Amino acid sequence: MRAFFIILTALLLVNPVFGFVPPSFTTTTVPNGEYKSAYYVDINVEDLDLDPISLALTSGVLPAGMSFLDNGNGTGTGTLSGTPTETGDFTFEITATANGESVLQSFDLTIDKATATITISNTTQVYDGSPKPITAVASETVAGIDVTYDLSSTPPTDAGTYAIVATINDPNYQGVNGSESLIINKATATITISNTTQVYDGSPKPITAVASETVAGIDVTYDLSSTPPTNAGTYDIIATINDPNYQ
Repeated sequence: MRAFFIILTALLLVNPVFGFVPPSFTTTTVPNGEYKSAYYVDINVEDLDLDPISLALTSGVLPAGMSFLDNGNGTGTGTLSGTPTETGDFTFEITATANGESVLQSFDLTIDKATATITISNTTQVYDGSPKPITAVASETVAGIDVTYDLSSTPPTDAGTYAIVATINDPNYQGVNGSESLIINKATATITISNTTQVYDGSPKPITAVASETVAGIDVTYDLSSTPPTNAGTYDIIATINDPNYQ
């Protein structure tokens, strides 16, 4: 009799009857989704008693554009699917019921931002004393694009080369441009030379050089020397604008 009781107990543990073992979820996590990208994943449940299983979304919120459906026929399989139209973190619970016994499983679903590309243009400009912003356009309709020039959000004015970082600022899209630069070239100014004919008197004889724009300075050489000549003679003049914004 004792041996029979032990065998019966072992059989009950291996093959429970009367619905003593509730259903259990074999799917306990779900992968991340992406904004406006089709999403599909099966939620699976098993019941060792082989009772028919029904599944239902019982609490929480799914992202807009998504739904949960019991596949029916008591198979213990449901489908979480759709095309999410919002991003963020979502928590929901699915209830599995078999032979009057129910089990809840909580799921965390993250819908990531989609990636949009950024096209940069107007990256070569000429100094004129006004700020020189580039043009940044996203491949999707976004709330905005943040642009920095050498880490400053203010478009530069002076001639030079500036590293551009353009970043999408949007609740549903993300994206950063590649390695690009804004080049502001120096503007061209003209130089008018005068006082080019003088008479020897033992003192240096510099010419007069005036630029068409306000510049920091004009470098003048006489036969490649920066010293104005004193002696009588003919000297080749080179006058060069020395300025951060003009040439």
